[in-house]
Formats: sequence, structure tokens, C-alpha cells
Amino acid sequence: MTILSLLDVSISFGSAPLLDKINLQVEKGERVCVLGRNGEGKSTLLKLIGGSIAPDNGTVSIQKGISVSGLSQELPHNLEGTVHEVVVEGLTGVTALFEEYNRLSKGLSSCHDNALLKRVTEIHEKLDRYNGWEFSRQADEVITRLSLDPDVPFSSLSVGFKRRALLARALVTKPDLLLLDEPTNHLDIASITWMEEFLEKYAGTIIIVTHDRMFLQKLATRIIEIDRGNILNWACGY
Repeated sequence: MTILSLLDVSISFGSAPLLDKINLQVEKGERVCVLGRNGEGKSTLLKLIGGSIAPDNGTVSIQKGISVSGLSQELPHNLEGTVHEVVVEGLTGVTALFEEYNRLSKGLSSCHDNALLKRVTEIHEKLDRYNGWEFSRQADEVITRLSLDPDVPFSSLSVGFKRRALLARALVTKPDLLLLDEPTNHLDIASITWMEEFLEKYAGTIIIVTHDRMFLQKLATRIIEIDRGNILNWACGY
């Protein structure tokens, strides 16, 4: 089943087109790795797919109902909170419940309030229904595997560790379409090995920009190369 289609997509930053009438279809469950020299438009392709920029011409179509998330090269500004809080922001639908649950639970530790207890019980039951506890466990595991301290302020991290935290957030969301731009940058070998295993089992569709050939060879089910504005398809083993 095709979940993503680019038809005659072009975009320019200056006189010459960066991507020139490209066509691409991605099927459900594929792990597509994107290659190309620096400046060929790999990150731009992910931005077009993710919807953060629009093409000059052509259409980018994503199947209705498909969730999209990922890791970009640029760091977002003004992200507040601890590493754990930033990571679990990706758990749409349960983050607010966890925040309220933790806040009210602290209140219960200092006083007995029947109304407060009732609300905490209601939130606990909702988290059970939404599988929130499992989401939280997965977030904790990803944070640990990427060698992050969950309690430090995100703003205090180096660029490399900020990218790790944002990678963790992208992974725990488990979107239908996961877009990763150079995910192995700033990672140690143990973290890369864990991520390879995580992504090999991933149920969704993945598009990865990478210069890491070992990472590519272990994960890719298809390889595309951007060369002078065009897309070339390669069989795995490229």
C-alpha cells in the first residue's frame, strides 16, 4: 500500500532547482535510506515530506490518517523542561494526563482529600485504557539507551545531547511514517547498535538520511540517491 507519493515535485533556493520534477512512492513498511552529496537536497526532501516547507511545483501526498514525526538537523528554539518532559511530549494524548497525575499525587502525599483521591483514580484508569504506563516505560527505556539523564534541563544540554533527546522523542511517538535526518550523529557505538535493533523491529515506515554505510546496510529495504536534482533508485547492496 502506497502511503507517500511525490509527483513532479520541484523546489529552488536560487536560480537552479535543488529538486527538479522528482517522483517518489513509498510503500507501507519500507525502510528507505536517502543518499547524496552535501547540498543535494536530502534534508529538503524530508522537510517537504514532513510538511515544514512546500514545493514550488508538484504535489506531496500522504495517505489520510498517517501520522508523521521525526528528527531534523535544526534544533527547535525555546524548548522548556527536563529531558524526560521533552521526550514524553511526543506521547500525544497521555502527556497532559501524566502531568496532572504526578501533580495531584504529590498533593495526596501531604494531605488526605477524597475529591483529590477520586480524580487521581480517574486519571489512573484513563492511563490504563490508553496504555499510558507502557508508553511511559518505553520512554524511560529509550532515554536510558541513548545515555540521557532524564532529570537535567533540556536547555543545559550540548547540541549533541539535545539531538539525542529529540531523537528519543521521535522514537517514542512511533508514528506511521518516521523521518530521521542523520540519526547516528553524536551517538556512541552502543546507542547506534540499540537504535538499529529498535528500527529493525519498527512496525511503521521509515525514511532515513544517513552517511553511515554500516547503518544503512543493516536497515535499508530500499535506497534512493539524490543527484543533481534527480532521484535514483538502487537495490540494497549498493
